[in-house]
Amino acid sequence: MKAQGGRFKNGHFGLEVTFARSLKNAGYNPAIFKYSLGSTSIAKNWKGPGDGKMYDQMVKEFGQALSLLTKEGHKVNIRGFVWIQGESDAQTTAMAEAYKGGLKTLIGDLRKNVTKRSELPVILGVDEQHGWVKKNIEPPNALERWIFFTSLRPALDELGALQISSRKHLALLHIE
Repeated sequence: MKAQGGRFKNGHFGLEVTFARSLKNAGYNPAIFKYSLGSTSIAKNWKGPGDGKMYDQMVKEFGQALSLLTKEGHKVNIRGFVWIQGESDAQTTAMAEAYKGGLKTLIGDLRKNVTKRSELPVILGVDEQHGWVKKNIEPPNALERWIFFTSLRPALDELGALQISSRKHLALLHIE
């Protein structure tokens, strides 16, 4: 796992550390793959499969991470996907309206072509406190079966981050 760029010069880690610890404490041996950059949008940065942008780079690096784990003798069982993004897609009304379709395209490709798991559980998160989100986007609560939404509202302090990680852990256990 590498640090997330965008906020501090040397990067930073987020909720994934507490999430991994929570899973480990529950008896799992998690391998967390993190690919992120703050202040990005599906519309401008991630784009769609085959567009040569952030989504394609994430898929490439994910494949490299899986290969490395396999070469080291680990049995890899992809159990879920956590997507915390969307604030920058609420920048304009048009971007916000296109967000759901773009997100469904990415999740569909991830399930069909990357993980080969048509019902791969997905946990979505978005920071509803962001000004653009309050104005232009509704939380994607029920895109479809096997997609769960968690609020990031309390993630403004350490206790809030722990609560978010606990919710992600419980959601993942719920969908097993």
